Amino acid sequence: MDLVVEEKIGFMKIDVEGMELDVIKGSINRISSDKPIIFIESDKIEKVIELLSPINYYIVKSLANYNYLLLPK
Repeated sequence: MDLVVEEKIGFMKIDVEGMELDVIKGSINRISSDKPIIFIESDKIEKVIELLSPINYYIVKSLANYNYLLLPK
């Protein structure tokens, strides 16, 4: 992601049919530096939180169909 987007990222929507952990792992440095709001569809939310909690992300809202809104503290 660092090579694709040069400006600060304020919002990320992650809906990649089972590949969300790979997306987060591949963009963790950018997420850590830019602190975007994250809207994610994932049936592996516990693993998502394991990856994001060290950089102080938490679930703000759980929505239907495995959709979640995450914010940095």
